[in-house]
Amino acid sequence: MTSGPEPRLRVIWTDPVTGRKGYAVIDRMVNGLAGGGTRMRPGVSLDEVERLARTMSYKNGAFNLPGGGKVGWTSTPTTPKRAACFRVTCAPCARSTAAAGARRRTSA
Repeated sequence: MTSGPEPRLRVIWTDPVTGRKGYAVIDRMVNGLAGGGTRMRPGVSLDEVERLARTMSYKNGAFNLPGGGKVGWTSTPTTPKRAACFRVTCAPCARSTAAAGARRRTSA
């Protein structure tokens, strides 16, 4: 990324079966949480995902929501087996986020 502070976390992976690249970036966390989404398109890059994560931080901050993050992977909505790939890559993050949110609500 060209300006601003470094993201809190970057993860880069390559699927061993298909060779597709994936990126996860957490730009900012608030109370251990970061909200975001998934970018799925051919040619997605780490720089693009970093910019999107930063944008999520600004967008979430405007609505008093926690942090910002984004996941990107080189795929399309019509890629065969995309649902299975999505479950494998995104479900663990979703479960972790839900668990962290539940812990936060019960400890308040």
